[in-house]
Amino acid sequence: MSDQKIIDLIKTGKHSKALDKLYKIYPAVKKHVTDYGGTESDAQDVFQDGLLILIGKISDANFHLSSSISTFVFGICKNLNRENIRRVSKKQNEEPNLQDEEYTKSVEEFFAEELKYEALDEVLIKVDKRCLEILKMFYYQKLPMKVIANRLGFKSETSAKTQKYKCLEKARKLILNVFSKTKTILL
Repeated sequence: MSDQKIIDLIKTGKHSKALDKLYKIYPAVKKHVTDYGGTESDAQDVFQDGLLILIGKISDANFHLSSSISTFVFGICKNLNRENIRRVSKKQNEEPNLQDEEYTKSVEEFFAEELKYEALDEVLIKVDKRCLEILKMFYYQKLPMKVIANRLGFKSETSAKTQKYKCLEKARKLILNVFSKTKTILL
């Protein structure tokens, strides 16, 4: 069957006869896809998508075939496969690596880290709101002491610094107290 006959069959909606001829190209497409790491299922998807593109192109009134139809379909499939490889590669780079240290921690390390977070939670609950606000503004929002003093109504920048120091000392004592409790629990 000639290429022009295949094109005419597709244009008249008699796809099945034309596709029978075109499926002879599938083994070459399958080899190409599997050579680049794809599966047989990937090859089938690529080939079917390629045929759909071919049918769409032939339906266009401006379609002009400048090579054999098998070369044209194979070229479409190569491009589709290349795009699939790019998409899969990009997706794999975006996904977290399951071998990251977060997933390879021992149970003891995980438990110790969990205790630290619980201790921190307990400290944050016990520190008064004003101290928590000062520490948050200074360490997280990275605000200058002058701005903190103005926002919280301190008389001067120095008094805000003094209050920050007292808050830090209070938090340190609470942390030491919490950790001493957790050590006794663990022993």
